[in-house]
Amino acid sequence: MALVGASATRTLSFRNAGGAGRFCLVPAGQWPPPAGQEPDLSDLAASASVGPFSVQPVWLDLQPGETGSLELGFHPKAVGVQQERLVFVCDNCQVKEFTLQVGGQRCCWQRTGCNACRCCNTIGSGD
Repeated sequence: MALVGASATRTLSFRNAGGAGRFCLVPAGQWPPPAGQEPDLSDLAASASVGPFSVQPVWLDLQPGETGSLELGFHPKAVGVQQERLVFVCDNCQVKEFTLQVGGQRCCWQRTGCNACRCCNTIGSGD
């Protein structure tokens, strides 16, 4: 969860359980490429934004057993659960789809009373 208008960042770690490879993270709307076209991933930047999420890096070169990490940012603009799909593409043609899902919320507080101290009577009264 993150407050609407604020940001939350998490680092996700993982391990390459396969062979050496170059991996690319692509917004699901950009994958697969149109029929008959080779994928052109050369114009992807170092980070990607999709909806209220940001991810970096989008390119990873990992050897067998090597660990990597992604920095995931969440920047909600609305209250409620928000989700986006990302595709992890390997240079060996394996493709895995992931769904990011996080909630945005607002923070509200209400003074319900206190034991008559002067400070509580002046908070928010403009005095």
